[in-house]
Amino acid sequence: ALSVEMDRVYQRSSRLDGDAIVAFAKALCAVSVAELQLSESTDGDTPAKSTREKQVPQARTYSLQRLVEVAHHNLNRIRLVWSKMWVPVGKHLVAAATASGSASHALYAVDSLRQLTAVLLSRDS
Repeated sequence: ALSVEMDRVYQRSSRLDGDAIVAFAKALCAVSVAELQLSESTDGDTPAKSTREKQVPQARTYSLQRLVEVAHHNLNRIRLVWSKMWVPVGKHLVAAATASGSASHALYAVDSLRQLTAVLLSRDS
């Protein structure tokens, strides 16, 4: 029930006004940076980690995934708002792809960039 309500926050982000969606995207980027840094700092722990601890780094992409979801939900915004939102989102995805110590994080960021770009280019045609 709680996860359904959380999903709605991201799905309904398209109802936010222009300034609010830009602020929301920037905030998600900031949280995602912290998550990625935390997961990188825990990736190199000792091999005697418990099963729960081994799952933590993978869970640290939650905000990155939600950021991509928010970008998808807001693709139909006017160009001015979309471009203001894209500045922090695009920079964050590029940073996650290039600066990440995790291959899976980097691949996810690159694939997300590719998918968003493909949708944007097909929309413009």
